[in-house]
Amino acid sequence: MNRFESPHDVEIDLRGARIAGPARRCELSAPSPLSVNTVAAPDVVAPEWSDVELDWTPVISVPPCSYTIHRVPLA
Repeated sequence: MNRFESPHDVEIDLRGARIAGPARRCELSAPSPLSVNTVAAPDVVAPEWSDVELDWTPVISVPPCSYTIHRVPLA
C-alpha cells in the first residue's frame, strides 16, 4: 500500500522460492488519497490486472495512492 502522492520502490524477497511463471498484479490506484467512485464517475477507483515477470529484479515501483497485490505462482 502506498498512501503517499509519490511513487515508492518496494523490495520483494523471493530468495529460495522457485517461481513457476509470471506473477499476476492487481493494482488499485486513484488520482488522490481522497478519490471515491460516484454514480457520475463509477471507475475513478478500479482494479487493474496485469502479468508481471519478477525474476529480473526484486524491486518494484508502486504508483502513488495505490494498493498493489502480487500473486506469484510457485513450483
